[in-house]
Amino acid sequence: MSAPRVADARGLRSSAAAVVVAPGVVVSMSRQGLPPRADRGAEKSLGVGVSRPTLTNRWVEPTGGVAAAAPGSDERLGIGPLNGTVRGDLAAVQALLAEFLGEVVPLGWGNAWYAHGAKVGPLGARVYWAPRLAGEHRRTEVLFEITQSACDALGFARSCELARRLAVLGPHWTRLDAHWDDRDEHQTARGVFETFKAGQYHGRVKKARWQEDTDDGECVWIGSRQSGQLLRVYNAAPLHGEGSGVRWELETRREHAAELVARLLLRDDDTPPADVFWATVRGLVDFVDRPEGADHGERYELLAWWAALVAEVPRVPMKLPRSPQLLEAKMQWLRDGVAPSLALILAAITGDNGQEGRAAQVRRVRYLRQLVQGGADRLSADALALIPVARRPTVQLLARAGSGAL
Repeated sequence: MSAPRVADARGLRSSAAAVVVAPGVVVSMSRQGLPPRADRGAEKSLGVGVSRPTLTNRWVEPTGGVAAAAPGSDERLGIGPLNGTVRGDLAAVQALLAEFLGEVVPLGWGNAWYAHGAKVGPLGARVYWAPRLAGEHRRTEVLFEITQSACDALGFARSCELARRLAVLGPHWTRLDAHWDDRDEHQTARGVFETFKAGQYHGRVKKARWQEDTDDGECVWIGSRQSGQLLRVYNAAPLHGEGSGVRWELETRREHAAELVARLLLRDDDTPPADVFWATVRGLVDFVDRPEGADHGERYELLAWWAALVAEVPRVPMKLPRSPQLLEAKMQWLRDGVAPSLALILAAITGDNGQEGRAAQVRRVRYLRQLVQGGADRLSADALALIPVARRPTVQLLARAGSGAL
């Protein structure tokens, strides 16, 4: 009996069974052995349909057409890599990954952060344990890295099942990429870049980068890794097989990765996964028909090609809860992060002719007063809320410290 298939509202299907393929080309997700970066300043105009991710585009994994271009496959939505850490039973993590991905084979080495590692299955998945330079609370930490190739071979539905099984172990999700192959090629990577540079977009992102290499590889980056969300657009065929079209690839990290895992992989309603993907992408950036020089704050109609791509899917930005500020955390940061530098600076302050004595002590006290005054002047309302109301007039006194009020 053939494996069950799950259809979404767009008529797309996801296989619930693993696809048996020949091993593809897999790029390691670790920091070792990375090729040099591309010349970010280089730009050249190429024809329609020739762009693809640059060879130096870090962490874009050439799967060689694994699953995405498998005969008879009509799956457009995929994920990978899927990374995270678990604190607990190493054997349980390895057994779970082996059930989905294949045999666990020790490597005999680890990586920059973990002393030991093993490969899982034939498509580049890894598991690492025994963290280097870690506190006692991290001694049982296990890192898993599931490549895009491995997720492609599983198919979207079974990848979701693996994520649900991992969620039972209480992981800290560190990265999830999701992608959609636009086989109708509503827009090219170059066209997306030019649209953004022309200001015809709406969203929280403020920059886009056109990246190339010497092998005619091209890719537009929108956003940044530092923000936790990055959108890449490129022609997928050279890396993922003929017929893949233009790939829209959303990379998320840390809290954003955890949010995308919950939205896309762990949801228990009947919302089509493709709609979830496009709603999240629209939450990051929308392409609109804004006249040149018009105000970004106004609402405009979607560009025709973008409207055809996202259909009626609404914008759903990732609004992560702000971590509460704690006075104890600020005190610890002051003690651990600032005190050593402050001690060094104070030691460098001397009296006349570089001598110790009362003049040196006076100058050090004056420096500290001015430092506190500058900090008190810049305190926000959120920061003031950390101390009792009765103590807040003290801040005004501290703000006058530099003028000799203390």
